[in-house]
This record gives sequence, structure tokens and C-alpha cells, in this order.
Amino acid sequence: MLLCPLLGSAQQWVIDFSDRPECSSLVNGMSNGEGNVIVVGAYGANGGYTNHFTPMLMKLSPDGSHAENVMDNGFDRLRLNSVVRLNNGNYLTAGVFTDGTAGLMNPQPYKKVGVIVFNDSLDVIGTRVYESEMIPDGVFNSGMDVKSQLLLDDDGTVVLCGTYSYIDSTSYSLPANMHRPYFYRFNESGDTLACRYLRPKKSEPDFNVFSFECYQIVRDPQADGYMIMGRGLNGNSSLLFYDENFNYVRSFCPTYNGLKPLYYGFNSDFWLSDDRVLTFGHTPGENLELLLADIDIGGSVNKYVNIYHPSDTSSIAAQGHCMAVVNDTTIYGGFYSYHAFKDLDIWPGVCLFDKNMELLGIRYFPLEGYYECFVNAILPAADGGCLLLCTSYHEQTRSGLAIKLSREDLNPIPCGVKEIPQEKLHAVAFPNPTRGELNIDISDLPDNTENRVSITDMQGMVRMSRIIRGNGNLLTIDASSLEAGTYVYSVFNSEKELLKGKFVKE
Repeated sequence: MLLCPLLGSAQQWVIDFSDRPECSSLVNGMSNGEGNVIVVGAYGANGGYTNHFTPMLMKLSPDGSHAENVMDNGFDRLRLNSVVRLNNGNYLTAGVFTDGTAGLMNPQPYKKVGVIVFNDSLDVIGTRVYESEMIPDGVFNSGMDVKSQLLLDDDGTVVLCGTYSYIDSTSYSLPANMHRPYFYRFNESGDTLACRYLRPKKSEPDFNVFSFECYQIVRDPQADGYMIMGRGLNGNSSLLFYDENFNYVRSFCPTYNGLKPLYYGFNSDFWLSDDRVLTFGHTPGENLELLLADIDIGGSVNKYVNIYHPSDTSSIAAQGHCMAVVNDTTIYGGFYSYHAFKDLDIWPGVCLFDKNMELLGIRYFPLEGYYECFVNAILPAADGGCLLLCTSYHEQTRSGLAIKLSREDLNPIPCGVKEIPQEKLHAVAFPNPTRGELNIDISDLPDNTENRVSITDMQGMVRMSRIIRGNGNLLTIDASSLEAGTYVYSVFNSEKELLKGKFVKE
């Protein structure tokens, strides 16, 4: 294991398993509420091309140190995908067994679900395996997709949602290999309380929910049931709604002006209200752009904005859990970027935005450092930064990566900004106190030079950070989302702090 600094910053580190003879994959994780992160993944051999790989449980500390538990007793070829913390303090993770014919990196699906319950010390408390015999006869004759997602429900039980497929030669108007949702409900011991595999008939309203994938499952804030962000309605990215017993209720596909599907894949961890959700993902088509959208879950798109489409690359949102929320002004999205997918010239990236869909920073990593590296998940860190969980697919280094970034790393300052003597700057902030807008006099800043303004509370936490240009006389900042109190504003270039002052939010 290599613990490496990144770009010389004390707040960043990388855990790289490429020095191990076995391959590994860090798939998903969550904070344990004490500054540490619980990660689930897999561990194998022979560069990933093997019939033998096992689940891996890991606990990452804020400084990058870690402990791990590789389960090599009876759980060969279990691909874990998600983890939740139970009300009793333990954790539950689940996934699908595979037949292993393509190895760890591209396993083939099988017909068996595995559940592991463990504690904060990574000790396994209990395991469960649900064989294909437990699935109703005749439901499918193909297999289960390795991707699945967990939700800790309000009553303390855990819901698992995933994809299974079956061959249906009678559905001539739809793909013959029908990907449909399945659901399990587990108690804290991993025992099954309910299980349902949906296979609608042509006369039923959810027959057109096919090519199903679950990117995320959450409680429906407006009804007793669940909302799934994924794919399904006519094979497109959709919001799908199911009741408490996993019966289909409704679905809709967010679109551009009611026509073209908005997303190819998307996710969200941020609710703007009980009926509006901020979503992050990538667009369909040949040139894949990163997109933010304000979606009314009743069935409409309030607003959308393309936030990333560089001229020399294409971009695609991360697989799985691709949004990490710290607060209203600090939301991260993970993605990977590539020149040519067929050549696997791929590297990870992350962007920073706020609840108003303003892009505050974006960064992707050079091929030399992270060649053929996919982002599996992005998680918020205790210090306001983020943690990327990745898998390298490089022929020589099929390994897991954990990349820690601070918030400042996502709001870079150009190195060529001209230094301005501080004594020549006379900034004034008004109105002060303010209830909403704060105006900062930047008339002494040279035109067309980029600087950064930040607002920090009295505890030292950055509450807002954005790039500005010295054009015009005033910089206007919306401070309405800040709580009442005293704050510090600062303007920087790449070399030093240029001006500083205090203001009061009423």
C-alpha cells in the first residue's frame, strides 16, 4: 500500500494498492459519523482475471491510515456494492455473487444474493446467502446484475434494490433480455422480511419500465414508498416510484422541453424542498456533458445547466454514488473523462458546485498519474473536502485508489495572476450589516485578472468561495443563505491575500 501526498498539499493524500500482487476495487462507502469512512469493495488475484475474489471491508481514517478485513471464508465472488449504518451502530452491506468467468473487474452475474453485517471494528457479526431457490420459479433464466443499492428505511430495516434479467421471446416490441427491478427488505441481522421480483405483463402500467438500473434509492418525501433514480421508463434515465410493498406507482423521464431525455445517468443527495431535487449526471449522445438540473418530482424540470464540456475531451458522470454534499455551498460531483473510450485513455475528475447550480471549481487528473482510472463513488469528508473511491483498470495496476481532496483544491487560482500591492487596494463591503446581498468594491483590481473571493465564518470554515475577475467596480455576493453572525471576506491571487474585511449578516 502506498500513501502518497498529492501536489504537495498537506490536506491531500492517495491510498494506492498498485504495489500489491493482488488486484482490488474500492466500490462504495459512507461516513461513520466520527471522521472515519467505511468502505466496501473486493480483493482478488492475477490482475483481475480470476475465478477467485473476495469481499473487502475497510475503515479509512482522516489521515489516510486504514484497517481492512478481507473475507476469504465461503464468500468467493461476492461483489459488494453499497453499505448502510444500522440504528444499532453496526453496518450492513450486500451484493450479488458472480460466476467469476471474467474476474473481478468485469464479473458475470449469478443468481445469488449475499448479505454481511459487521461492526465498526470490521468484525463480521453475521452473514446470509439467498440462493436462486428462494426466488420464485420461472421468474428468470438469465441472471442478476452486479449493481445494487441499499437504503436504511425509517423503521430501521434495510431495503435492497437491484436488477435481474430474463429472456422473454414474447416481447417483440421491447428488447428480449428484459432488465427488471428486484427488492429485498432485511432486518438488522440480514434476515429477509420481504422479497419481490417484478415481471409486469403487457397490460400492466410498468411494462414499459425496462433496461432497469438503480443508481440510488431514497424515501419518497411525498408518499409512503420509495423513489429510485436510475433507468427504466422506455429504457431512459428516470425517476421511478414504488409503494411500501414494492408495487409500481409511477415514473417519468426528465427531458429537454418534453422531448429529448435530459440524462443518460444521474444521481442526487440534495433536496431543494420536499418536491424538488438537485440532480447531477451526464447527458446522452456522442458528446457527453456534465449536467445539473432542478427537477420537480411531480414530473417536470424547473432548470438545468451544462457545467462541463471541454473541447478536447468527452466527460461522463461517475458510476454509482456520484454526488457528495457537505452543505448548501459545498457539493461535489465525481466523473471520469476520456479522449477515446475504446483505448481506455481515462482519468478521474471532480467538480464543485452549490445549491444554486453555480460551478465553483472543477479538476481532472492527468493520464500519467491515474491512467485508466474510473470513479466508483465520491464521499464527503469531515473537513469539508471529499474522498474519491476509484479502480484502476490499467493492465499493470488493476488496483483500488482512494484520493482525498480539500475544498480549496477544487477552486484553483491561475498561477499567472499579477501580484497587486495590498496597500493600493481599498475594499469596502456594504451594506454592512446585510440581510442578503453584499457588495465588495473591487475598483482597484486590474481588469481581466482572475482572483478568488472567500467568505469564512468565525470558526474558520469556508462558507463560500468563487473565482472573480477585476471587471467593473463591484462584486455582488448573495449572502442570504448564511446564518446570522459575523464573517470574514478575503480576496486572493495565486501569491497572497490582497484584501480582507469583516461583515455582519443579520
